[in-house]
Amino acid sequence: MQKDKKQKMNAEIEDVTDSIYDIAKKVKKRRELKVIPSPIKSIEFSEIKSNSKIHNQRKSKDILNWNGVDFASYVKDKYYIKYGKSLELNLTSSANEIQKLKDEILEIFGYINNVLVKMYLDFFIQRYMDQKITKTPFYFTQLKDKKYIKSFYIFCRDNIGYKIDKQIIVSKTKDINESNLENSFYLHKIVLVREYGIILTINWLIINKKYSRKDALEMILYTCLDSYKNGILKDIIDVTENLSPYPKQFVFKEIDKVNKYLTKKTGQEIAIKVLFSENNKFNFIRSK
Repeated sequence: MQKDKKQKMNAEIEDVTDSIYDIAKKVKKRRELKVIPSPIKSIEFSEIKSNSKIHNQRKSKDILNWNGVDFASYVKDKYYIKYGKSLELNLTSSANEIQKLKDEILEIFGYINNVLVKMYLDFFIQRYMDQKITKTPFYFTQLKDKKYIKSFYIFCRDNIGYKIDKQIIVSKTKDINESNLENSFYLHKIVLVREYGIILTINWLIINKKYSRKDALEMILYTCLDSYKNGILKDIIDVTENLSPYPKQFVFKEIDKVNKYLTKKTGQEIAIKVLFSENNKFNFIRSK
């Protein structure tokens, strides 16, 4: 009887061990953002147009306003249309991968915006997606592989002209309002600072986004250094000065701190000049 009891206990331990192993495998798969196609017998074009999973996830039809979820939905739609199979994916996790993809594109191209991201996604789907799904399931993490981004870079350089001429794809001057700052914030921090300058961005982060002064300042200073490496710090300085004078009620006005830090880190004399006065500019930047 003692022997039977011991065998039963061992069997229970094995069951628990197997369960833990199964859970670990599931967690690992989730971390890898595995995307598994669900088979569909036949697809009619009318079904694609009416399918509730297509074209309903994106918040805006304007690509300049797309965020990570919009791009993830776009990939999902393109996959469905191309292969007649739906993708099971977590849009939030996939959106995080899109943000990492933007960082990789920025590193190779030296700039980033939504049109360029969409062009890359189309390029990847047309040129590399078939290779991927014949061997393994498609993973969103595959999108940010440097070899594919470099291939896209070479394609742009040789067929469209290097940087696809910035003037063609960099968004036009925008109205300065909460919505546009929010869109640039979710696109990339370099885009945010390049379009709205240092002083406006820091104050918007502190007042509207509830960043601490320390976190907001550090984020912008590090972004300025990245911009310096990409050769676009002058653009940020010009925007910062052109938007002056700023309202006196702004909580961050210490441009000297910015100048001192950037001068030390870049080895160049940085002297950004701005003024503060009684004015009603940027009224949307206020405590809520």
